Amino acid sequence: MTTCLATPQTRWTTPRLPSVEVPDVPWQRPVGPAWEIVLVPERIARPAVQALDELSPALVGAVFSIQGRWGFFVPEESAEPPWPAGTRYLQTGAAITLPPACWKNGTSSDAGWVRRPPDGRLLTPPLILHPMVTAASHREKQDSQRPAGEQTPRESQPCSSHSTSESPS
Repeated sequence: MTTCLATPQTRWTTPRLPSVEVPDVPWQRPVGPAWEIVLVPERIARPAVQALDELSPALVGAVFSIQGRWGFFVPEESAEPPWPAGTRYLQTGAAITLPPACWKNGTSSDAGWVRRPPDGRLLTPPLILHPMVTAASHREKQDSQRPAGEQTPRESQPCSSHSTSESPS
């Protein structure tokens, strides 16, 4: 029988946000190690985060906003399967500017933190984030192809039309 022993050198630990930053100064650094970033347009990221929150708010790690995109921290080598069109994947070594801890996201165009868990947790699981981003991207694409004024399928069938009525005897 083979057993696997976790040693201090082989134990995987969750990366955490740095606790020491210069106040009000953006933090420029290379991406990684142990984490990479998926930049998702805010209009796609927001519904994806809402869907994840419905499952469990603890699923979403730190998220920052910059230039109309939300940045999610994911484990290294999370580029496959490919992320939907409109997203950008930054691998270890790419340059990134992170907002200072005190910057909260006021509007979608502001740089700041959308989420910064108090425990310093960084990562969002890509196996859960990817399908949520893909679904939100797909819904947006469908909505953009719908002629102006056309209702979505959900809107075109109000709940009252599904009520049961007694059949004549």
